[in-house]
Amino acid sequence: MPFVDLLLIAVLSSHLIAMNVAAGGPLVGVWLEWKARGGREPLAAHAADELAKWSLLSLLGGVLLGVLLGALLWNDAYKQVWTVRLSHKAVWGLLELGCSL
Repeated sequence: MPFVDLLLIAVLSSHLIAMNVAAGGPLVGVWLEWKARGGREPLAAHAADELAKWSLLSLLGGVLLGVLLGALLWNDAYKQVWTVRLSHKAVWGLLELGCSL
């Protein structure tokens, strides 16, 4: 297996992990905030704040890894797919990223 394939595997798996943390972190954070309400679990509020920070950093890291992955895979056929066939998905993806931030 060439080095490039191993690099693609590592970048893709890191991207997927980062985006999963970015997507699931806020859901766990809401649960932690609920546990912290009323002073029942004082450590939960701190954990929710830390989780929010790490979720945001994970979102930004996942985006950068996704851009790196796209750059590694970029060729004429891939360019054709993203600039012609899936251009509307790229626009909506950028809008979704803005809303997530």
